[in-house]
Amino acid sequence: KPEKTTPRLDGWWKTSTACDPITLEPLCELDHPPFELARADVSDETEKDKKPKPKKPSEKDVDAAHLFDAAVLAEYVVKSKQFENPLTRAPMTERDCQRLDAHLNKCRLGKFNVYRAFLDAAAERAKAAEERAARENETAEAAARRVEQL
Repeated sequence: KPEKTTPRLDGWWKTSTACDPITLEPLCELDHPPFELARADVSDETEKDKKPKPKKPSEKDVDAAHLFDAAVLAEYVVKSKQFENPLTRAPMTERDCQRLDAHLNKCRLGKFNVYRAFLDAAAERAKAAEERAARENETAEAAARRVEQL
C-alpha cells in the first residue's frame, strides 16, 4: 500500500504559463507541484480555529502568491542566507520555511533543512548585532587593544 506522504499529483501546474522566477524555466515542465510563497498575508482562515484552509492554487492566485520550483527556492535561500522572497524581498517567516521543508519532503526533492538554516541565520544575525553593539560601546583604548590582537 503506497504511503500517503506524496502530494496530490493531479498536474494542476501543467497548464500554467508561469515561469520559475529564479531559473525562468516554465513551471508546467516540473515533475512536481511548485511551491507557493505568499506575497503578503493573504491566507484564507476558518472562523473556528483560525488555521489556513488548504487550497489548490488557481489562476487568480497569481496575484496572491509567487510560485517557485521548491528545490531551487530552497537552495537559493539556504546558500545565500537571504530568507526572503527573491522577487519582492519580503521576509520569509518561520512558517514559510517549515512549509517549504514539508513540500520538499512530500515531493521527495531532497533535504535542505530550510527551517534549521533559517534559525541558524537568525542566531548569526543576533550574535553579529551584539558584537556590533559591544564595539560601539567600547573605549578608544579597548578598540586599539582589540585591533592589536587581530
